[in-house]
Amino acid sequence: MEGPQSVRKPSIWQCGKRKRWCIVAVIGLIVFLALLFALLGVFVFTRLATSGQHGASAQGNWNLHHFPRKTLPISLGSDSRLSIIQKARDKTVGSVDIDGVVTVQTSASGTPATVDLDVSSTDKDLNVDLEFDETRREVKIITPPGLDFAKPRLRIRATVRVPGESCLELLNINTIQLSVDIQEGLLTCATPKATTTLDVRSISGELKIKEPLDRLAKADSTEKTSLRDYIVKMETTSGDINVDLIMIGSKAQFNSTSGNFVLRLLPVLNSTYLESNGLHPALKTGTTSGRTDIALLDPVWIGTKSNTRALSNLDSSHSSTSGNIKLRYPSSWEGKLSSSSTSGSHTIRGKGLNFNHNHEKSAEGQKGHGSLTLRIETLSGNQDVLVGDE
Repeated sequence: MEGPQSVRKPSIWQCGKRKRWCIVAVIGLIVFLALLFALLGVFVFTRLATSGQHGASAQGNWNLHHFPRKTLPISLGSDSRLSIIQKARDKTVGSVDIDGVVTVQTSASGTPATVDLDVSSTDKDLNVDLEFDETRREVKIITPPGLDFAKPRLRIRATVRVPGESCLELLNINTIQLSVDIQEGLLTCATPKATTTLDVRSISGELKIKEPLDRLAKADSTEKTSLRDYIVKMETTSGDINVDLIMIGSKAQFNSTSGNFVLRLLPVLNSTYLESNGLHPALKTGTTSGRTDIALLDPVWIGTKSNTRALSNLDSSHSSTSGNIKLRYPSSWEGKLSSSSTSGSHTIRGKGLNFNHNHEKSAEGQKGHGSLTLRIETLSGNQDVLVGDE
């Protein structure tokens, strides 16, 4: 009987052959996976290009689908109040890259108040809804949620037309990404009534108002303002605030987190109205990291024979954490001045400005006989203040 057969060990050539086969198999698998990922990449890129195309040139030319204009009649009502609100639908997946502007302007007298909405999108299925709440006098611009595979782009232009004879008691604008542009002539109102408020807020949109300050400063006093209190409130998170604005009433307030301020302000003050109602104008600005650049012009007085009286009844404060502050106040300003900074520098000067002390991190001074105070406060931002002439 033959014994059990001995196990034959593979030869060195056979072992090498198996190893080569394993290496080839691994390389083949890697090549297969690379081709698979490449094909998937081409598919996703094509889908993005067709649904949320961002292949823009340096000039921002997008392949946009233009929707038909929507025109909505609105009623201002007897109380002459109007709100314009940008709202987002419930967000499920994805996001939308939105830019655009809300423009508020006057139209010819006798024409109806309307809102025109022009929308362009990189995805033809994404549109914007426009609604008007009759009870609340509220225009709603409702933007859509995004897609799960793309980030489409929307361009929105909403134009609100208010008849020239209308007098708004309250204008409230609140947007997310959209900038706000309030055009010339809207803020002038000739009917003597109670307080009028302009309240404009945005997250990332720029706020812009350009009133013809030079022309208004030279106009007849009856054209400048009525006997009422005008309150201005403007606020953003990251959007800039850029205004040429008449400062007529008891308060003008500007706030932002990181947006810059470029403010050119003309005080038009009715001495009779302010004194009889115990009011004095207040100007306040506050930002965290944005730059503040303010030019306060010589005031125009109504209700007094002299238009050269001192601006001695202004209570003002300007604060910033890390942003720089640049102030240019007119030579007619009189009052107390208080400046403080933790680590920033300050340069404060002006003809007739006398300092009680002017140290490295703080300063206090007085000009004329005004009793109210100009306060400037920064943490690390620098201060550059000029009152009147050098």
